[in-house]
Amino acid sequence: MPSTARISPALAKIQQTLPSHAPILTSGRITPNILEEFETACLRFFKHKKIEEEDKVSMVIYNLLSPGMVSWVKVKSAHLCSLSWAEFMAEFKHKWLPRGWEHEITNKVIAFQRPLESFGDRQNKVRANNNLIFGLHEHVDEDHLCQHLYSHLHNKLQLQYIANDKKGELMDIEDIDEWIDKVCQLNEGFMREKQRLNHMWMEAVAGKSLGPGAALQNKTNAMSNDRSACTNTKASSSTPIYVGKLTDNKRCIIAAHKGCNKCRKLYVKDHFPCSLPILLKSEYVPLTDEITEAAKRAYMKSAKKPNTKPAYIAAVFPESSDEEDTADKEEPEMGSEEYNEYVTKPFHSLPRHFWWKCCISAPNTCAPDPIVAFIDNGASPALISAEKADYYGLELIKLKKPFPISNTFTTHGDDGISSLTHYIKLFVQSPNAQWKARFVHALVCPGLHTNLILGLDFLQCNKIVVDTDLRTVIAKETNFDLMNPPNLKLARIPIKISHHQRRKDELRALNLGRAETTVKRRAVHAKLSSLFASSPACFNLDTNIVPEPCYIGMIRECIVRLAAQSKLLKLDAKYK
Repeated sequence: MPSTARISPALAKIQQTLPSHAPILTSGRITPNILEEFETACLRFFKHKKIEEEDKVSMVIYNLLSPGMVSWVKVKSAHLCSLSWAEFMAEFKHKWLPRGWEHEITNKVIAFQRPLESFGDRQNKVRANNNLIFGLHEHVDEDHLCQHLYSHLHNKLQLQYIANDKKGELMDIEDIDEWIDKVCQLNEGFMREKQRLNHMWMEAVAGKSLGPGAALQNKTNAMSNDRSACTNTKASSSTPIYVGKLTDNKRCIIAAHKGCNKCRKLYVKDHFPCSLPILLKSEYVPLTDEITEAAKRAYMKSAKKPNTKPAYIAAVFPESSDEEDTADKEEPEMGSEEYNEYVTKPFHSLPRHFWWKCCISAPNTCAPDPIVAFIDNGASPALISAEKADYYGLELIKLKKPFPISNTFTTHGDDGISSLTHYIKLFVQSPNAQWKARFVHALVCPGLHTNLILGLDFLQCNKIVVDTDLRTVIAKETNFDLMNPPNLKLARIPIKISHHQRRKDELRALNLGRAETTVKRRAVHAKLSSLFASSPACFNLDTNIVPEPCYIGMIRECIVRLAAQSKLLKLDAKYK
């Protein structure tokens, strides 16, 4: 049977026409924000009418219109009227707010700022939620609110705060509103810089289609601009302690040589996230053509050497893991030299792997970016390579406990056991956006050959069934086949209408039917009026209507006639 959607009750509302009128709390669901608004309206009413402390509760206690509250007030009216306003509000919150509401609000207060969230919005939410837990031990005092907001900034904004507060001027600001304005300015600058870098990254990705000549020209211009930027930096009079921000040219050079934007090292591996401290100005060596070429030669030389202690997470793939390269090659002609050396591939009848072309949502992309994922119903977690996680700019979250894994291939002296320490929140969807998966936690795996592996966690979370015989991967909730998506012209997703919208449509249809009935009724009345006016004699009730017979009178007349006849018969017999 299809499950019936549960509709949550409507929220309660506060009605107060004038400040001199007591506020009314209507029937509905109570939340901490609504209760805070009701308390503020009551305090405004008390202030306006100059009500004494002992009369405050009795002035508003009968304005609670919820049936449960009305019964509660009737039973405990004497006890409630004897309480002070603060004691009444504490008991009211304990009675009617959901259990554990203060912990939920506290979690919102102590939560860290998200990277894409502006500091102005964040501090407004923190101060609003902090007002809801006023009087509890979790409440943050106004004197400690500045330190609380600073300690819960996200890492990049905190580093920028430290770089701009070298003399401690920001922390010495006593007015919290002034301090918030300063931090908002830093956050706005940080967000503008991030948008500019994202725009540059998009231009760099789009520039790849111009060919190697344009890329070489851009690289040459970037290096020349870098040298001029370094000269201007050295010529400046002020010498900061830490290295300044990366210029656009330096960022392009580091990205071209697989470097780290934090420590400025080139061709780093297994380096994400970077745990090195902020680079000092005295330790930094500006990037030049000689340094980049030397780093490139060293990287190419080390890549040719075999790794003595490999740590692979492997699966058996065909010669090419790309779907486009799995087509059978043409066999050589019989009698040729190539035919004599040709040997058929072993296990040519083995089934192919499930490669799914999907799109991944990432902060660095303006739209979901296409990626080929490997669907593996034998692996428990979902895995993503560290290079792809850094490429898409996905936020790395550290695990509370390392996740142990065992490698497929081991060498002498290596037990083949390692661990993963970070994960990301993964959002994927079909290329045509017909099907969107629920987000899952994907472990970040350095050295992973495949970009993305969707394991049992992904399949179970999205209720997906894999049929290896029919080569189908079907989501049970929508019957969508990931490996064989339907045609966009034929697959029309039905519009989901909420209960409120359905009631509105029914009311609109009812009003339309009433209007049509009114129009038809007026037409009938007009036609009858015209008939009355054209033939009034046909509708004369005095001449055209025959009265109904009176059965009582007819019976009485018959009885009188029979009685007279019987009397005449008796007289006739008497006088004969």
